[in-house]
Amino acid sequence: MSNAAIIVNPNAGRGKAKTPWPRLQAMLREALGPLDILETGAPGDAERLTRAALQAGAERIIAIGGDGTLNETVNGFFLDDQATPANPNASLSFLMSGTGGDFARSFDLPDAEEERINRLATAPVRKIDVGLCHLTNHQGQPIYRYFDNIGSFGMSGDTCFNVNNATWQKKLGAAFAYNWGVLTAFVTFRKKNVLISADDSPAAAYPVNLATMCNGRYFGAGMLPGPNAKLDDGLFDVLILSDASIIDFLLSFPALRKGTAPSHKKATNIQGRKIAATLDNKDDIVLIELDGETPGRLPATFTIMPAALNLQV
Repeated sequence: MSNAAIIVNPNAGRGKAKTPWPRLQAMLREALGPLDILETGAPGDAERLTRAALQAGAERIIAIGGDGTLNETVNGFFLDDQATPANPNASLSFLMSGTGGDFARSFDLPDAEEERINRLATAPVRKIDVGLCHLTNHQGQPIYRYFDNIGSFGMSGDTCFNVNNATWQKKLGAAFAYNWGVLTAFVTFRKKNVLISADDSPAAAYPVNLATMCNGRYFGAGMLPGPNAKLDDGLFDVLILSDASIIDFLLSFPALRKGTAPSHKKATNIQGRKIAATLDNKDDIVLIELDGETPGRLPATFTIMPAALNLQV
């Protein structure tokens, strides 16, 4: 096992990573030296390959793919739901090539691929927070998942489910696919009453359209629900849009794009280290989205894990 390993999803972004991969591989080896190349072939592979590489001694993992590949890679860094690291000295880097690429938007990265790769050679290591979500999977069993960027529920969960199962829509670009997913969810989604509490405070009831727990700032291919979120402050910035009419919710999308949604008339803003969300009606189903993936549904608890990940970008 080399000191560094690449976890690459050649099918990210409908194969965007596959075509330039030989050239990228040569550039990465020239900039960083010997590398182990580990390709994913199925869901869960990135997590499994990352954990195995770290336990075999790799001290740097570079994820190449979309937000889903990066999310799996982040989960591979931890052995349990206590943020126990597979290798405490290891760091994570990434090159995004997927549909959304939202985590990367939180960084001032150059457009040129070659420049991004060259920067990886000298990028400093910084510690960032990660989110931990205890939730219910689609079979009704309790599970946990880590997320680096944003966890959310409500219409975003339905939207991501639609986007992840889209086919021809992704051929027309990320923005089109997400807008299609939003509009499809908009037709079918109905507000559900959710009891939300922050840091063990008394729960308040919200007829939720959308709730986001922001570690990073962007989601949904460029929407900005957490304009002031910081990756290293030990807190979630939480945006809740609730009791919004059809008109209210349609008007909220430009605000989400511009980063002004926190001041929307139907918005509630809180900060916290632990956000608990349970359903007023236990028979309701509200899907959860974590870094663009939909692993399950409410009830759930979102906990910030301070300085849990070494990031080298």
